[in-house]
Amino acid sequence: MEEAVVAVALETLRDLLLEEGRLLVGVGGQVQTLQVQLKEIKCLLRDADSKQHQSQTVRNWLSQIRDLSYRAEDVILEYAIRISSDGRRRGLKLFLRRFCLCYSLHQLGSEIADIKSELARVTDDMKSYGISRIIDGEGNSVQNWARKTFPDFEIEDCFVGKQDDLKRLVSLLLDDEHRVVSVWGMGGIGKTTIAKKVYNHMIEAEKDRFDSFAWVCVTQQCQIRSAQEDVLKQLDPEKGDCVSSLSDTQLVEKLCEIQRGKRCLIVLDDIWEICHWDGLKHAFLVRNLKSKILVTTRKQDVAEIGFSVELGLLSSEDSWELLKKKAFPHKKIPDELESLIGYDSSVHEFKHITRMENLRRLSASVGDNESLSALTNAIATKWNKLSYCTVSIKKGCEFTTSEEGLMKLKQAFTCPNIYALRVCVKLGNLLEKCISDIVTSKIVKLSLLECEIEHDPMGILGKLPSLRELYLGPKSFVGEEMTCPASSFPLLKTVSLARLPNWRKWEVERGAMPLVAEVTITRCPRFEKIPEGFSNIQTLQKLVLSEVPRLRKRVLGSGQGGVDFHKVRHVPSIIINKSVHRMSVPLLDRDLNNKANNICR
Repeated sequence: MEEAVVAVALETLRDLLLEEGRLLVGVGGQVQTLQVQLKEIKCLLRDADSKQHQSQTVRNWLSQIRDLSYRAEDVILEYAIRISSDGRRRGLKLFLRRFCLCYSLHQLGSEIADIKSELARVTDDMKSYGISRIIDGEGNSVQNWARKTFPDFEIEDCFVGKQDDLKRLVSLLLDDEHRVVSVWGMGGIGKTTIAKKVYNHMIEAEKDRFDSFAWVCVTQQCQIRSAQEDVLKQLDPEKGDCVSSLSDTQLVEKLCEIQRGKRCLIVLDDIWEICHWDGLKHAFLVRNLKSKILVTTRKQDVAEIGFSVELGLLSSEDSWELLKKKAFPHKKIPDELESLIGYDSSVHEFKHITRMENLRRLSASVGDNESLSALTNAIATKWNKLSYCTVSIKKGCEFTTSEEGLMKLKQAFTCPNIYALRVCVKLGNLLEKCISDIVTSKIVKLSLLECEIEHDPMGILGKLPSLRELYLGPKSFVGEEMTCPASSFPLLKTVSLARLPNWRKWEVERGAMPLVAEVTITRCPRFEKIPEGFSNIQTLQKLVLSEVPRLRKRVLGSGQGGVDFHKVRHVPSIIINKSVHRMSVPLLDRDLNNKANNICR
């Protein structure tokens, strides 16, 4: 009886061990399959996370996938632990362990089956809701739409310059020689903008030359089928509903059929690779088609698919004009600005900047008396937070014809918050009428150009108590002699005189310019000799003489020093040039270039 019981028990254990073998083999294979799927899941999660999707549908789906990946990792880890621990058992413990292992493997197999079932369900959901397309960058993703371009979309007309390129492209598209015309250049140079301009010009002004028009943005994520469908829908809107049901071959045939019957203009904007064009061209480069294709691309090799036109950079003037249009659309300047560099009364309405209560840095140019008066009043009374202010008075302002004009000039010189002043209009002898007002001026830097001052200005300008830099530029002084009186220019550090064709004599009395460190004289052909007073200026560190022919010999002589050398022998740096290939930057402009690193902050 006992032998029978033992026999039955042994038979049962034998069946269990046979089942264990089958389970070990089966579950092991399932685990290997699960490991492969887990790697794919992790890759998908990394790609999705890098794109930071905002769609709630996508985020919910990713959460389910992530949970399943955690469950798969747990199952694989548990399987590895059970198999490895089994190898260390011996005797009765091994027997009992394998008995229990059969049951455990049943559980693992069931868990794996459940995970795979859930993965299948989630994958079906992904296909049903188009989640894969969203993750891959198609559909309505923000990033994909941000790269799309549309021919009629313009917030503001910011087309500046490139008129010659525009005319050339129009001419190329109207001739019968070139089927494909390519516009290429670096990103942001204006390829799409000029293509829009050409496209809309053709629709408005040359509509009798083309029957149908289409604009497609290809982008880096080129979708050949989608682009061709888009073109067909635009060329033949009536057949738009049935386009998606066409096979690839039917789609290309339909595009060719339309182009044989109509003269079409098709723009393929932003093509990145030759292979993208290779996939698109079958619908456009077929014999007897009447289409013209305009392509934009960043790459020269792509542009060579047709007649290529390279876009160059804008000129400095056009670049500045474009910047002003982009920064200040509708000529309105934001009220919250703290720094405003480059305000021009001829471009922007003054009322827009009077609302700025936080203005701390200002650079402005004005071209009429009314704007100058409004600006100086605002600087003096409203913008009490200003720490740096430069004002340029340009042609259009008039001071010499009326008493009112003289008052505007006095306002500019005595405005308490103006740090640097640049005057580029005729003054004549008006400075003499400003003597009593100038002594209260806070101006630190002064540049005068085209002022045509007739009488010696140094006695008056020397009374500016805060002046540290002085620039007398072309035609600022039309007289012959200047004298710096004793005690004049008490804080002056730098003085530059350029292109004064009549000036020949400069007297510097003892005690004048006691702190000056740098003197530059440029293109003053009649200037005769170094002022005797230079020998008394012990702070002078640098003397630059450019294109002042009479002084070269007077300073250098035959090598041992000329007749004027004793006046400047204490100066550490003396630079004498026969010619100047580049004009030095006026003081005010140089300061702006150094300090104005941004337009708005």
